[in-house]
Amino acid sequence: MEKHHFLRILERMARENEGAPRADVFIAAASIFISVALVAGTTDFKTALGLPPEFWRAFWFLVGVVSLVISVVQGTRLVAYRTRHTPQTPEQVYEAVLVEQAADWRRLEQIEKRVEEKAQQPG
Repeated sequence: MEKHHFLRILERMARENEGAPRADVFIAAASIFISVALVAGTTDFKTALGLPPEFWRAFWFLVGVVSLVISVVQGTRLVAYRTRHTPQTPEQVYEAVLVEQAADWRRLEQIEKRVEEKAQQPG
């Protein structure tokens, strides 16, 4: 198997997984939510930067809600993706590469055959 052909097939397989949700987004959003919920629940808000305590309470409530929504959406996407897409073993990846390489060789043979036929035609 030629190295560049093998790498091209692996790159295509990697591109198929580009739409997969990332776990780090879920972890970051959930961490922000937990931090904000704990701090906002135990903090006595005071006037800061000329803004009243109600503003700060609403601001941190909004940050908490947004991070909760993002973590729920990302968590749902992550679970749905992981249940639909089982990870492949190295042997399965190797077999998929061999199957695709064989298909590429057949396609190449057909192209070469058509080129030869056109070359043999007068005109």
